[in-house]
Amino acid sequence: MVLNYTPIDTSKFSQKEDNQLNFYLLLIATLSAFFLAILLFILIQKKTQIKNQTPPATPTIIEIDTPTPFPTATINVEETSSATTSPTIVVPQETTQSAGIRTESAQ
Repeated sequence: MVLNYTPIDTSKFSQKEDNQLNFYLLLIATLSAFFLAILLFILIQKKTQIKNQTPPATPTIIEIDTPTPFPTATINVEETSSATTSPTIVVPQETTQSAGIRTESAQ
């Protein structure tokens, strides 16, 4: 059981002057909230349309094709006059005499 029960006095709530003031304050607050919501929606839509129409403000990089310098090697070919057509064979005289080969000096 509830020991601390306070009954509600309904005569306080039946006053018409107080109820009309609350009604008008609630009506003003509700209409203000709807007006602000519509205004905010319109401003957001306007901002997105302007953002989509303008090109981006970031600079674009333009690439210019320039040839890359490659190092070139030059070969200088000098002609020598000391070129021989066949190699000279040097045979020692001792081995030629023992082998029985005749040389020009042995004749």
